[in-house]
Amino acid sequence: MGEHEGWAALQPPNGLLPNGLLPNEAASVIQMLDPERWMKAEERTADLIACIQPDAPSAGRRNDVADYVQRLITKCFPCQVFTFGSVPLKTYLPDGDIDLMAFSKNQNLKDMWAHQVRDMLENEEKNENAEFRVKEVQYIQAENHLFKRSIILIKAWCYYESRILGAHHGLVSTYALETLVLYIFHVFNKSFSGPLEVAIKFDWENFCVSLWGPVPISSLPEITAELPRKDGGELLLSKYFLHTCSSRYAVCQENQGQPFVSKHFNVIDPLRINNNLGRSVSKVGRKQGEEIVIGGKKCGSTWLE
Repeated sequence: MGEHEGWAALQPPNGLLPNGLLPNEAASVIQMLDPERWMKAEERTADLIACIQPDAPSAGRRNDVADYVQRLITKCFPCQVFTFGSVPLKTYLPDGDIDLMAFSKNQNLKDMWAHQVRDMLENEEKNENAEFRVKEVQYIQAENHLFKRSIILIKAWCYYESRILGAHHGLVSTYALETLVLYIFHVFNKSFSGPLEVAIKFDWENFCVSLWGPVPISSLPEITAELPRKDGGELLLSKYFLHTCSSRYAVCQENQGQPFVSKHFNVIDPLRINNNLGRSVSKVGRKQGEEIVIGGKKCGSTWLE
């Protein structure tokens, strides 16, 4: 099937006019099929998500592994260890990793805790009676809801199809991707009902994505956001909510005073505005994922062949 065959461009619902899109894209934001084919697409999407979304056995297994590693870490020094990211959110892919974070009141551990954990894991790697098999220990020093189903779907597309999702150089991080999906929900609010429905072509050459609205690159280092919607329509997250979350959960670090540095793919961290979540994405990586979509034409045209 050709890229546009069978698709009909409609005017944005209720006069919705998102800001920061490429020229002439606002009128074709919502891409739809005729009802029969749309139902078929939704059914195939549901089948796909059912195959890759977390189930009880996988969740139990991951919890067992997380509990095992938590116990190992707490043997190193007094701390509390929690899972975060896609595991507690239950948006991980079958091949996804498990992210853990440790909290300790001991300030003296700052420069040594990672080495202690690494040593513990390396010792466990040699333990033939270990509860789980530990291998390839590395120390890397580095900086069912619709929303969840959409994250799972777009993560799967970015990881398995376009190969742009990952923690390595040149790829999009999961945090950046989740921020982009949240931005789409924030701007479009209640105007769509399924993870296939909205396709976004953001103007990456001229804007940064932020939950406050698109930030012109020309305004940097000042973070001056434009309105997310030109029509002044209702957004999902209120300014009060964004301010409250920012003040309550903001990350305070030593480099807080450093300016935001623009790269090829600019996504402003909601909790640390000088942090560019897309800083590791190369120009080639951006080209591969310029259509950051929830479903959209690329996935749809493949599944409906």
